[in-house]
Amino acid sequence: MIAGEALERLGDDDAALIRYRRAAELHARRLAAVSEGREVFAADGDRGARRLVALLVRLGRLDEALCAARRARTRPFAAAAASVRDPDALRDYHRERRALDAELERAWELPGAARAQRRVELRAGLAQLERRLDELLLGKLPADSAGAEREVCAQPAPGVVMLVFYPSELGYLAFAQDVSGVVAVELVGELPTDPGERAARLLDPFAAKLEEATRIEVLASGPLTREAFHALPWRARALIERAPVAYRLDLPRPVVASAPRSVLQLVPESNLPGGSAEVLAAARVLRERGLSLIERRGDEDDLRQQLRVDLLHYVGHAHAEGWDSALELGGDRRLSARDLLAGPAPTLAVLGGCETGLPDPRAHGGGISLAHALLLA
Repeated sequence: MIAGEALERLGDDDAALIRYRRAAELHARRLAAVSEGREVFAADGDRGARRLVALLVRLGRLDEALCAARRARTRPFAAAAASVRDPDALRDYHRERRALDAELERAWELPGAARAQRRVELRAGLAQLERRLDELLLGKLPADSAGAEREVCAQPAPGVVMLVFYPSELGYLAFAQDVSGVVAVELVGELPTDPGERAARLLDPFAAKLEEATRIEVLASGPLTREAFHALPWRARALIERAPVAYRLDLPRPVVASAPRSVLQLVPESNLPGGSAEVLAAARVLRERGLSLIERRGDEDDLRQQLRVDLLHYVGHAHAEGWDSALELGGDRRLSARDLLAGPAPTLAVLGGCETGLPDPRAHGGGISLAHALLLA
């Protein structure tokens, strides 16, 4: 990194680019050894990638700069999504987890002091299990994983405008790409708090492209992962009234050709306001459309295997803590981000609960959330 900065100051831009690329690649190799929190580690240590992106922008090589930014932003997710995991080891984990969950439930029947001691012991066992799962989730990258990384830089489809916001030393490097090319600007300093002024800073540099958009895809990093771009006022109305807005992890997705048929409604007992009404309304519509519908409360022994459905509809409480984020199933039962990432996973999920998609502002792409874990799975 230091050598690259020195070469850039001396005007040897080509040599500086080589150094920055090496620094970014070294950081990516270190990233492969990190399990929990790799998204925050990726964002904290990618100075080489940031210098690379900034220099490419200064040189007017905007397509390369955008691709480098997207790769740096996506890399921790791509590694998790591409990993090939040991199915036998995962089955062993799930079997031990079911047994431990059952022990936690039975511990409530013990008298006070014995109950507290037993639950401390069982929670220690759960922590050990989750560390094992972290190792399993790393897995091994398949031989074709490099091809998937190249696909990250594919051009948007006709009508799509892709907005990318990547941290720089002074604020953000912002890009807009469509089939006609790339526009880039640097957003220096703090963004205004006034919604209109904030929208102007974030969107106006790309007005010409946004006017023609039939779909807008947002790929943000850091604090901007919590920005409600779809609600920003633009041209006297919310941006989403101009065109559909999608927030992307920026990973290749399999094409699902068939219409959904199987639905799992996961409805643990809770005091969530409006929860029962949502479940009933959704069930009525789903049955009218001929879908096969199963409802579960969350205490079933084979629940994880039942997640292999076309559509999951969860209604209940949830909390966001990165890898420890969880869908609450009642008592000590829960489905953590780790559990969801380990699969099996539904093709489509609707998560009706607080914090199910809450991003981490320290990380590229918002880090691991429950929604992101399902997308990766």
